[in-house]
Amino acid sequence: MKLISKTLLALAIAIPAAGCGGGLSKEDSLRGWSAAQAALATAFSTAQTSGQTLRADAPTMLNATANCQGGGTIVVTGSVETKETGQTIDVTEKATGCKSNDITFDGNMTYKTVVNGSAVDFKWTGNLKFSGAVSGDCDIDVTIKAAGSTGSFEGTICGNSFSATAG
Repeated sequence: MKLISKTLLALAIAIPAAGCGGGLSKEDSLRGWSAAQAALATAFSTAQTSGQTLRADAPTMLNATANCQGGGTIVVTGSVETKETGQTIDVTEKATGCKSNDITFDGNMTYKTVVNGSAVDFKWTGNLKFSGAVSGDCDIDVTIKAAGSTGSFEGTICGNSFSATAG
């Protein structure tokens, strides 16, 4: 599971750098997405540890508000279901005035992750509006598939289309 998480993180960080065309520049896409990713990941972690224990016998419902490091909030709702063979995560995150790395963003992100053994399928969609060091709207539609140390992703981030593999 740890190796899959590292592969997913590497893919998520690399996505904007592989983009091309339209919307924000590649550099602004990378900067905005990296800032949002850091805050969204922290909010999800906060929701998972907010007094709820992941259970093997029933889905764990998430409903938590996380404060962003530079101000603003992210509300995390959804569920995490853990079974002997894997895990399913179905989450929505709503950012309001969330400041991360000199970028403020608002918007909604939805993602669904299915872990089955060593395979992970991940789908992330939504829209973020950036202001500050990066300004503009950023539609996101990403599909990531990983197994062990290999993975692939395709989709669009901030108007940049991409397709790449890792591992």
